[in-house]
Amino acid sequence: MGKQYGFIHATYHVPIEKESLSEEEIQEVMRMQSMVLWDLNPFVSGEQFAYMARRYFKQGFYLEAVNYVQTSVEVLIRTLFEELLRGEGKSDKEIEEKLEDTAFMAIIKKELSSYLGGSWDVTKDTTVVGKWYKNTYQLRNKATHRGRIPTFQEADEAIFDATEFRAFVIERIKANKNKYPKLNEYFV
Repeated sequence: MGKQYGFIHATYHVPIEKESLSEEEIQEVMRMQSMVLWDLNPFVSGEQFAYMARRYFKQGFYLEAVNYVQTSVEVLIRTLFEELLRGEGKSDKEIEEKLEDTAFMAIIKKELSSYLGGSWDVTKDTTVVGKWYKNTYQLRNKATHRGRIPTFQEADEAIFDATEFRAFVIERIKANKNKYPKLNEYFV
């Protein structure tokens, strides 16, 4: 016959001889889809954290929102650095060692400016990078390491500044599209 879905009534007239997928099988298909998608674009994996941050924020979980939005930035930056190293012909082992030996903030302060140009000075709190550092990175550290719960305003500002910072990073990649054409393809 048919099933009722909200305001839409669907009628099926197609004989089906296959069994429906179980919940576990559906989860496995979704997991495999994610793996394929992420292999095509390594930057997709960080996007889930940005979406989760917004969801937590809307639900009033400001600590989680700040943690997740900063995680989205860290995934973006580390993935970018990894792809830049890969573009130089580094082996997977060399890349892994470099990632382990290079602190996150060292990538921001020293490495990315040499690859992508632009102002990456975290002390200039009127720049996109400085605002992200002050309002997202430092707030996340206070929340995570000192147990400080962010306010609505702080979480809102942290998400906004992280989003602007992520846009700045993508803008720098696009500005270097001739130097890094493969990287640019990920953001078209």
